[in-house]
Amino acid sequence: MLFKAATDGLSTQLIVLIEELRGLLRTEIALAKAEVSQGASRMVVGAALLVVAVIFVFVGVFALAASGVIALHEATGWSWALSSLCVAGGSVAVGVVVALIGLRRLKAANLMPQRTVDNLRADLAAAAESRDV
Repeated sequence: MLFKAATDGLSTQLIVLIEELRGLLRTEIALAKAEVSQGASRMVVGAALLVVAVIFVFVGVFALAASGVIALHEATGWSWALSSLCVAGGSVAVGVVVALIGLRRLKAANLMPQRTVDNLRADLAAAAESRDV
């Protein structure tokens, strides 16, 4: 009778342990999904910034090429070619800066669910530590 009570207690503890592990796994999966979703949102923002960068480059090249070239030529007496190069160079510089910011946001590392990975490592370390005890 004492043996049966001991095995019943052990099986109950195993069931509780399995349920807790299930809950932990569900929580970790939910956290991973949330982190991937957040990373994907950042990628969408990065892509939008790239679109804005392209628009700035084109608008800058065409609008400033029309008005800036005339203004530089009139104000400084520079040649039309030199005035065109100065205006186009400034427009391209602004576009490059915005494009680099957008590319930085598009990194694949932003999709890595870092908190989930850290939590899983901590869980594995705790499980290994409790196994050694």
